[in-house]
Amino acid sequence: EIPGAWEHAAREASDAGVLAEEFLTGVETSAETMSANGEHRVLVVPAKHTTGSPHFVEIAHEIPGGHPPAIEKAATGAVLSALNAIGYAWGPTNTEVIVNGDRATVVEINPRWGGARYWEMIELATGVDMARACAMAYCFGELPVPRVRCDRAYAVRLLTPPPGRVVSVTGTDDAAAIDGVIRVGELNRIGDVIPVLTDFRGRTGYVLAAGPDPGTAHGIASDAAGLIRMQTIAAGSTQTGMDAMSDDIRTVIRELMPSVRSDLEALARIPSVS
Repeated sequence: EIPGAWEHAAREASDAGVLAEEFLTGVETSAETMSANGEHRVLVVPAKHTTGSPHFVEIAHEIPGGHPPAIEKAATGAVLSALNAIGYAWGPTNTEVIVNGDRATVVEINPRWGGARYWEMIELATGVDMARACAMAYCFGELPVPRVRCDRAYAVRLLTPPPGRVVSVTGTDDAAAIDGVIRVGELNRIGDVIPVLTDFRGRTGYVLAAGPDPGTAHGIASDAAGLIRMQTIAAGSTQTGMDAMSDDIRTVIRELMPSVRSDLEALARIPSVS
């Protein structure tokens, strides 16, 4: 499998070269921290879900992660040691870790807060406004104080439609109506092109949900995401209009057309609309 993996990485590497690293197995997580003057504060240790081999694209997260204490302790210990080792002193980090038994390995240190609505879930779960916390850390050396106990968990499920040009999006109202769903957001528009799911660029839109525990919140977000259908056609396809749409979309359009026609005629005050 090495030649294919190398070729895939080389396409993205430009002139920087390819770095081959040890393949890690275990629980993949991160520690979200804020630092001021070399002191670090761990805010949360999220849970994450990926597509698995070969690309391991992250598709869902929960905050707090609900990990066993041993995993959380190993992850935070590795992250704090890594931040000290590189001399990181100021601002937020999203440091990704893989924990296998008593071994925790740092994968990467991002000098920013995590993506995928982490900033919002952190505020909902801990009461820490990440933008304000950054300003207070940089300007006054003050670290945030997270809420000691959180009675709710929050989850985000990222949408992964088939690659191609978007021709229709349905089911968002049904998804948003599920109890526990906070928001459906950042959906692509009709005509946008979705790439193959090999990294974050193949994701589009999200469902943010809440529940009494991480597993329940994850289930709510996943169930809601399953109701959203984003239909695509091949990006180079010459299909247009009704030819590019599935039977259910055609049926809906035919049912709506009489009322749309009458509304347009009344609005335009013309005898007919073709």
